[in-house]
Amino acid sequence: GTSLDKIEGIGPKTVELLLTHFGSVKKVKTAKKEELVSLIGESRAKLIQSPDSNRIWFLGIFYRIKYCTLHQQLAFQFFVFRLSHLY
Repeated sequence: GTSLDKIEGIGPKTVELLLTHFGSVKKVKTAKKEELVSLIGESRAKLIQSPDSNRIWFLGIFYRIKYCTLHQQLAFQFFVFRLSHLY
């Protein structure tokens, strides 16, 4: 599964459509709103671009880097902490 699977209101068919179209979760998360709306509709596009879904996505990245050096992990934790205060 991906971080997209954890967004309430986004089902497996929508996730498959998004990943087929964009190629990666990162590209989905950075896509322009207009492109998402034309592909999956406005209500689901809002779910994907909501601050809560972005937090889930960044936490997913953090867990993937758990095998990095301690310095890299601390730098990333600080980045996520600062980012979370933007919302």
